[in-house]
Amino acid sequence: MASKGSGSFKRRGMDRDTARSLIASTSFEEAELNALYSQFSRQSGGTGEMNHSEFVESMKRIGLQDPVFIDHCFVAADTENKGKVDFQQVATTLSVLVHGEGNDLASYHFKLWATDPKGMTAEEFAQFYVHVRNLDPDLIGEEHEFEALQMELAKKAFEKLDVNKDGLLHLEEFQAAFQHADLLLSKDLFERLRDPLRTRGILSLFEPEERALITLLAG
Repeated sequence: MASKGSGSFKRRGMDRDTARSLIASTSFEEAELNALYSQFSRQSGGTGEMNHSEFVESMKRIGLQDPVFIDHCFVAADTENKGKVDFQQVATTLSVLVHGEGNDLASYHFKLWATDPKGMTAEEFAQFYVHVRNLDPDLIGEEHEFEALQMELAKKAFEKLDVNKDGLLHLEEFQAAFQHADLLLSKDLFERLRDPLRTRGILSLFEPEERALITLLAG
């Protein structure tokens, strides 16, 4: 396994403090961060920041194709509301998408859709739930009937998950449902939530350096 040291970052152009912070706060190995930084620098044109379109293109390169999900990721990463994200923000996002599991991944999905960290409203949950179900190519029907059915299923799911019946889905409730695959979604759709890149089963067979190249330097 690669060392988590930061000795090689200076010659690759990354700020040493940023390197140390990312090694401590993300699940990336040093080799993965090196590959990420090289890719980020190339795709951002060396500016040190990515705008929305560059971020979208970067996410598509590593396997994400859902434009709504990518947009939500960008908004969550752009913590300063500048319309741009720096390397640390991108790396933090990818750390969850590539390596996140259990409560960490559930918390990330919750953050993407809930405007208030105190709880997700029924309307926000419905947006999340309907969007995820719409990713299923096997779902068909008349448009107005289809939408009505989706909303009814979202309502039933929310009522089931809102354990304390206060009208909000709290993070702990969402995490519990996520952990036990209790979101009233098909197995395939739930796996899409657990593995947005759909690559973990394959990538686990490779060493960190190889995962970095396969996942982050595609195209």
